[in-house]
Amino acid sequence: MHPRHLRRLLPLSAGLLLLTGCFPHRQQIVPAIDGMLVRGQVPVAGARIHVLPSMFKADCGPSRHTAVTDATGRFTIRGASEIGMMLPMGDRINTWGVCIEDDGRWVEGFKEGDIGWPPRRIDMHCDLARVRGVCEWKARNR
Repeated sequence: MHPRHLRRLLPLSAGLLLLTGCFPHRQQIVPAIDGMLVRGQVPVAGARIHVLPSMFKADCGPSRHTAVTDATGRFTIRGASEIGMMLPMGDRINTWGVCIEDDGRWVEGFKEGDIGWPPRRIDMHCDLARVRGVCEWKARNR
């Protein structure tokens, strides 16, 4: 191919990539979490909280996004994001969730399935005395 044709083809190719929405952007995969774990009214110390970015693909288990509750039952998990390619063919379905490891027992805190990405920051309250809906959360505005 002649160099003159290549110079014309390059802007056209770049334009097509932009029109298809194929360009890099930062996407949240795990929110930053400030939370508390209790059993009834009593704080639970020493429990490990696991955040799984692809919860519907797996059952509860270890995660690299984890924290241990302190003496007051509080925990903090640092959020995580990654650079991905944005595609216009529909929104991503996020499937993150939380599992609690307490005295060798695994408890599913919740599973979230929604369109888009998880929020950047959330406040969470988990109560091991509940049978369902162990963890509740709300997004924090800044």
